[in-house]
Amino acid sequence: MERGLGPIVLSLLIGLSILSSPVRAEEVFEGVITTPGIGLGRFKGMGVYDMNCRPVGRGLTNCDGGIKTEEYGILNFNYTHNMGTAPCINRGDLLEVEVLNDTGKARVVRTDMRTLSREHEGGGVRVDVTLLNPEAIYTGEDLLFEVAMNTHTVNLDVYRMEDISFLRDERGRVFKAKAWESPKGGGHHRFGVLRFPGKDREGRPIVKEGDRYIEVVIRDVGGVAERVLRWDLPVQTI
Repeated sequence: MERGLGPIVLSLLIGLSILSSPVRAEEVFEGVITTPGIGLGRFKGMGVYDMNCRPVGRGLTNCDGGIKTEEYGILNFNYTHNMGTAPCINRGDLLEVEVLNDTGKARVVRTDMRTLSREHEGGGVRVDVTLLNPEAIYTGEDLLFEVAMNTHTVNLDVYRMEDISFLRDERGRVFKAKAWESPKGGGHHRFGVLRFPGKDREGRPIVKEGDRYIEVVIRDVGGVAERVLRWDLPVQTI
């Protein structure tokens, strides 16, 4: 996604985002840049990955986020945050990075979230779903969606995500998830990746040129009969 963005375009996008999107307190992350050789200062970047997330207690999660910058290339930012109020830093997020000291202590502000994420809140559970591979939509490859579920009241361990999650096209056809991959967390905080088929039973791509949208449907979580998360087509990747 980010390969097509030159330095000038990237700077303009980030600048426009800062002007148009007020920063909320929960979009400020404190942590450490673990990439060596980074000097003090402030610079702009874009999220390129999210990995190694693990619960550390009190509703907090520790993660590694990748941030692409003009000055230093891709930086690894290790940080702890509350996923219930602020989703992880991830691909396409527009960010401001401030390195505070020579040990790599840093403050990262998310000025705009990627447009590949959707959220649904109800029944005491917040569900954030992100399309991970938009480039695969028309190819017939499997489609991957990252899911983060957070709650203070519901035991999320009882849900088999591969059994209650479906991909739905604009013609109303429903396709069951193939797998629930890379599961993390438990109890009140669960994370993982839903894998859906990219082809129907006849071997044809599910999504066709000209289709207006696709949906991920998650059923019966927290007493909500159906959570529908929709991506209009063609998807916008920034």
